[in-house]
Amino acid sequence: MASMIEQIRDAVKKNQNDLNNIPYSSLISALNVALQEHKRMQKVIDKLPFMPYGFDSWVDTYTVVTDFIKCHDEGEIAQARKQPNDIEALRKLAYRWTTEYESKNRKKQFNYDAIEAFCYRKLKGQEK
Repeated sequence: MASMIEQIRDAVKKNQNDLNNIPYSSLISALNVALQEHKRMQKVIDKLPFMPYGFDSWVDTYTVVTDFIKCHDEGEIAQARKQPNDIEALRKLAYRWTTEYESKNRKKQFNYDAIEAFCYRKLKGQEK
């Protein structure tokens, strides 16, 4: 099947302005292959221990955590900013907090306020 996808890619390169030359059945086949691969990878990602609810949930939480970190400069955040490689230290902090929140809040619906409250507790040393 990969060769079919390569054939379609090549056809698209040759006919960038005229996709009508690509047979409909070839496009459908390629889309089905891509969809199956996406589903297979999603199953793998969803089983990762640091992403108990899957990639999308982890990324949503990570976004809230990084936004929180950008707006504060005390506690662990201030310590991370003092590191020689502060960007990496802040990234690791956001990764750790995100993974911890995701692990502790299994089966809960995404809640921006709950994630932010968790970050405040981490910042104040109230969340272990």
